[in-house]
Amino acid sequence: MERERTKVEYRNSIRSKVLIRKAFSDLLKEKPYSEIKASDIIEKADIARATFYAHFSDTDDLLLALSESLVDEIATMLTPLSKNNLNIEL
Repeated sequence: MERERTKVEYRNSIRSKVLIRKAFSDLLKEKPYSEIKASDIIEKADIARATFYAHFSDTDDLLLALSESLVDEIATMLTPLSKNNLNIEL
């Protein structure tokens, strides 16, 4: 039973993060980052305030997490190039 509960909690955590990231992305299309508050994200994602703060300490923390995720994705895409020893000169 405990293991099943953990799986559900994990799925809920992933779902919450997806909702938060989507809401943040949508808000960035509407207004500058400096004007986006945690309460805006919480309202747009339709989540509880505690849910947001369970994952991120503030909007800066969210932006940092998204930036790190993007850098990781780019690095993953570039890894095959480095393994093939492609030398590209600019």
